[in-house]
Amino acid sequence: EAPVARECSLPPREVCAEACRAIEKARFTGKADKVMVPQMLAEFEWVVGSTFEQALQHAGSGAARVAIRPADLQAVARGAD
Repeated sequence: EAPVARECSLPPREVCAEACRAIEKARFTGKADKVMVPQMLAEFEWVVGSTFEQALQHAGSGAARVAIRPADLQAVARGAD
């Protein structure tokens, strides 16, 4: 299937927060899914965000390296800023 363009008028952080709230309320069939899905969403958010950050830094002042600690990923998964 070909990708379908999507539009959203909400800011990205609000979309992610809404997705986190929906995931918290969701019922999962597999025991591990309730833990794994928020982690996957947090990883996706980080990958997208860090990719844009690196692209902007590279475009402006040269290559940059971005690192994230596991605790930061867990904080994102819990909804902390």
